[in-house]
Amino acid sequence: MIIHFIGIGGIGMSALAEICLERGDRVSGSDLKENDRTRALQQRGASLFYGHSRDHIPGKCQKVIFTSAVGPDNPEWDEALKKEIPLISRGAFLADLFKEKEVYGVVGSHGKTTTASFTASALLALEGEKASYYIGGILSQTGLNGHWGEGRRASVELDESDGSFLSFQKGEAALITNIELEHVDNYRNEERYREAFQEFVENFRGPVFAGEEAAGKLKKAGNGLVTVGLKRGRIRPDEWGDDYFRIGKRTCHLKKRGAHNVFDAFLAYAALSETGCDPDKVFQGLEMYEGTGRRMELLARKGGIAVYDDYGHHPTEIEAALRGEESKAPTMILFQPHRYTRFKMFYRRFLEVFRNRGDFIVVLPVYGASEKKVNSPDGMDFVNDLSSFRSGVFYAGGVDEAYHLMRSLLSSPMTVISFGAGDGNLAVRRLARDVREEESWPM
Repeated sequence: MIIHFIGIGGIGMSALAEICLERGDRVSGSDLKENDRTRALQQRGASLFYGHSRDHIPGKCQKVIFTSAVGPDNPEWDEALKKEIPLISRGAFLADLFKEKEVYGVVGSHGKTTTASFTASALLALEGEKASYYIGGILSQTGLNGHWGEGRRASVELDESDGSFLSFQKGEAALITNIELEHVDNYRNEERYREAFQEFVENFRGPVFAGEEAAGKLKKAGNGLVTVGLKRGRIRPDEWGDDYFRIGKRTCHLKKRGAHNVFDAFLAYAALSETGCDPDKVFQGLEMYEGTGRRMELLARKGGIAVYDDYGHHPTEIEAALRGEESKAPTMILFQPHRYTRFKMFYRRFLEVFRNRGDFIVVLPVYGASEKKVNSPDGMDFVNDLSSFRSGVFYAGGVDEAYHLMRSLLSSPMTVISFGAGDGNLAVRRLARDVREEESWPM
């Protein structure tokens, strides 16, 4: 089949394109600029274009897949309509693609990529290369965010940000990590956000394994809703700690620390073991999990300096990551607010998160993505307000400025962490290269 992706460079679209290439489809796609994912797809045989043009739609194209950021004003969208080529949303295409698999669909406000990755790692232990997965990050063990295997099971991360998770209505099981207001550009308030999850649970044909906090926000949904928790819930471990959980006589030792990681792993264990997967193999797979790109990803460790990159862009995510990675060394944090609507909605909570954490905080301008600034605070406002509570807060007008500022503040020992879903991590990745390549600090 000949398939074209509008916005192929995104983490979700690139995973779908990877899977289509593995299935033998002819893949093309466009995006505004090149990145690691587009380069990887090009090396695997996809035809890539930068910028958007009617000419990018290949001859005899049979499907055009688009993201929620793409609309009728896109010339490729318009060309597909003129040529009467089926236009399919990413979520609908994902649901159709995996309908032949026994899918474990993972969704939630926070932790869904990690939970889907833990699930994928367990499936790799169960089925090896025959296991399939689609996740919102690069799985460290394989270097891929999407893989199509010949086996019957698949781990699939679903996306509530644009409501596309509602297209997924059947599977081996659904996993809900938590429910906390997010994606305020699409959901007016907490009530509407919960209603979307309630609709998902009511329409899903199969068991739903929900974290205790998430289950508490859902209306009674019959016997199909199974509550999972570390302390409470129908399914819970006999014992757990910062990097393990125990069931009976067997203890699962994780490579990732923090209660949020232990919960994500246990939720994956509960769903898999309760639906007939070999518990010993599941334990083995969870213990094999090495991490996912941009989820407290260790970029460099040398001479007493550790540099991490984290995708967290909601105050709850950032708080959990900082609790899980407590360091005795001084800490420097780079924070890039993501989307004006989110930053405005949770502004006070972001201030509280950073009020007593980190020795140095470097703040970038808001990464607006597809949004425009309308009556919203920006990075400089945040620096001014945060500086009234504490010292060590700095503003950087761009990625290059952030890199040079952080380099001037860097010393050994120190832990460096970047938070944000935009391009701010380019500063810490450059800093990490310096740490790996140079002999000693300070330089």
